[in-house]
Amino acid sequence: MSVEAIVKVKEAEDFARNKLSLAKDDVEKILGVANVTAKEKANKILENAYEKRSEILEKAKEEGNLSAEPIIKKSKEDAEKISKISDENLSEIVNLVIKRVVIDNGNS
Repeated sequence: MSVEAIVKVKEAEDFARNKLSLAKDDVEKILGVANVTAKEKANKILENAYEKRSEILEKAKEEGNLSAEPIIKKSKEDAEKISKISDENLSEIVNLVIKRVVIDNGNS
């Protein structure tokens, strides 16, 4: 092989190494951008999911409170009625219940 051919092969190898190095650098840059973009999109998806979850949770709480409101109101009214029963009336009611239990069980 002539010296000239060897020099051309050496130049071609150097050129190829240079191109390969540049390509590797480009790949690293592209991967870096892709990773950043993927992380940003993932964070945005998570953020949207958390917002949606919060909306659903808030709506469920509101619906639960609306459903419970009449029950709580009725319970408060019943409790108030019970607390207004005088001691005398309460004694009468207790005596009636005791009589019922004793009579119903046959221990009169």
